[in-house]
Amino acid sequence: MIALINTVCIGSTGKIITGLQDYLLDRGDDAVVCYGRGPKPHRGKGYKFCTSLDVYVHYLIEWLTGQMNSGSKIATRRLIRFLKKNDVNEIFIENLHGHYLNDKLLFNYLIDNNIKVVYIMADELAFLGNCTYRNECQLNDITECKGCKRLKWWQRLFFGEASHRHFLMKKKVYEKLNAIYVAPEYVVKQAEKSPLLKGKRLVVVDEAINVNTYHPRNTSELRNKMGIGSDKVVIVCVAPLSDPRKGVKYFIETAKSLKDNDQYVFVHVGYNSDDKANLPNNYIPIGYVTNQEELSYYYSLGDLFVFPSQADTMPNACLEALACGTPLLCFDVSGMPYIGDQTVMTLVPLNDVASMSRVIENTKSKKQEQIDTCRDYALKRYDNRKYFEKLTEIMENL
Repeated sequence: MIALINTVCIGSTGKIITGLQDYLLDRGDDAVVCYGRGPKPHRGKGYKFCTSLDVYVHYLIEWLTGQMNSGSKIATRRLIRFLKKNDVNEIFIENLHGHYLNDKLLFNYLIDNNIKVVYIMADELAFLGNCTYRNECQLNDITECKGCKRLKWWQRLFFGEASHRHFLMKKKVYEKLNAIYVAPEYVVKQAEKSPLLKGKRLVVVDEAINVNTYHPRNTSELRNKMGIGSDKVVIVCVAPLSDPRKGVKYFIETAKSLKDNDQYVFVHVGYNSDDKANLPNNYIPIGYVTNQEELSYYYSLGDLFVFPSQADTMPNACLEALACGTPLLCFDVSGMPYIGDQTVMTLVPLNDVASMSRVIENTKSKKQEQIDTCRDYALKRYDNRKYFEKLTEIMENL
């Protein structure tokens, strides 16, 4: 049996891990997703090893101590029993963080049983001590993750070396773990500089999406439903308001800066708040859209897709927008410049609302040629069938 480990079966990483499971099942492999929270995989082949109580206790331990992945010992032992019982000898790992797993226990089991691992690095956690992204830290300053500035005051007072201990644990297990680490080019370049993964087996693999689900749609009906005239230029963002890292506040600020220009309409999918008092009149907030077919219409609706993330590797939302024929506007930070070239993407300095506004003011209603350019780029680079083929080939060659 092949196991695929991820926090959840939904969202960007969830779509990758369940898509990989579908690919493995279709080719005749016995593949199960082992996850901590949320609904089961749509094809039902999943093992949820974490309870709600496990998650809450893990979160409390992490909040008190600042030590990531130090809780969930009972849940992780439950997972290990499942892996042992089902004779799992190949594992794809996606996210290890998310208040559901004790990575030290898991790593030691994988080492003791010489289990083959393909570690899909969706963020930077694999080569950092306690963070999913480096934030203000520079890699040449991260030698052992000592004196972490991101810890709360009580964490620094009582558990000041939490990041350092996690760093040392990883350093020890990585020496013995039978693993290959895969990620987009940006992440691999960072990992090569890290003391944790320098010299380890690293492979550049772009993340990918289902290009059959995400494709250009006729949005005339959606425009009418939303009251958006055919003469308007639509600027779309798909990101949760509740996650500061996604930078949605800069999307709102940009909309405010153009509120007197009635040519532009801003549509935000993922506005998970009841507070709409301070939104400008040109801003249409929409809650979460879980139906991926429906979501593709919102991607297609945009004449420009804005993703103002503060730190990301290769966000699925950008790939999905391209597959739906919509060009991108992003901040020039972390992995964003690696997503596309100048034919499909514009970059502006981090948090520069004025520059974002200028790009939008030069944006016209997209033509079929531009739609085709974005779509072709996504097909050539981000087709998830090719992605899954490469992942399984890497596993087979371990």
